Amino acid sequence: MEIVYPRVAAIDVHKKQVTVAIRTPGERAGQRRQQVRKLPTYHRSLREMAAWLVEQGVTHVAMEATGIYWKPVFHALSETDAGPLRP
Repeated sequence: MEIVYPRVAAIDVHKKQVTVAIRTPGERAGQRRQQVRKLPTYHRSLREMAAWLVEQGVTHVAMEATGIYWKPVFHALSETDAGPLRP
C-alpha cells in the first residue's frame, strides 16, 4: 500500500473524551510509528491536542463523531499557530 500522507491522525470524538491516534514514519524505511492518547473534551485539552498534532508534524486528520461533538474539536484544529490542520 502506498503512503499518501506520511504524518496523519485519527480522532474518535465522544461527549466527554477524544481518542487521538497519530501515525508517523518509523525509524526504518516502511515502518510506521503509532501513538495514542485519550483526552477530556475541555477547551484547554483540545488546544493541547492540536499543539501536540502540530508538534508531531501531522498534516491531515480524520475525525469520527456522533452528533455535534465534533465542532469544538474542529475549531481547536482550525486555530493552531501553524495554521489549520486539514480534517
